[in-house]
Amino acid sequence: PSVTVDARYLFGAPAGDLEVNGEAVLSASSSIAAYPGYSFGLSSDEVTATRQPFDTARTDADGKAELSLASFEPPVTTRPLSAELQLRIVDASGKPVERTKDLPVAGSNQRIGVKPRFDGSVPEGSQAGFDVIALDAAGDRMAAEGLQWELKKIRVDFQWYSSSGSW
Repeated sequence: PSVTVDARYLFGAPAGDLEVNGEAVLSASSSIAAYPGYSFGLSSDEVTATRQPFDTARTDADGKAELSLASFEPPVTTRPLSAELQLRIVDASGKPVERTKDLPVAGSNQRIGVKPRFDGSVPEGSQAGFDVIALDAAGDRMAAEGLQWELKKIRVDFQWYSSSGSW
């Protein structure tokens, strides 16, 4: 992908012949802005953010530049990915001016989203309700048949011991 930059000085004149650099920081989230309250992906799926540098460029006489990313493989995850674009223009005094923008990364798989109909926890003996949606690779709702689910109870058991006077 490429990014177009239009740089201007504070008073509006084009910022020509300046260095432009930056990177895209890819990270995973469990949410998609278009579907508030829904969680996507496995909760145990931990993804380390990765940085992909843009090629360095210079603005032309009109203050315009185009930066591109080298081809890369995004992290493998069940969660939606987003890219925070961090662009810096180095002014004539050597001071970088940075701007950021968050963009979703296009997915290639269908996704299932789950939204609880309760806040926090459910009292013992009561019913818990959930809304479920299916999204296609473009992020649009779709029909899904044959979905299965499994409810698991996680029990944590701590064993305390004393070592050198500390628990």
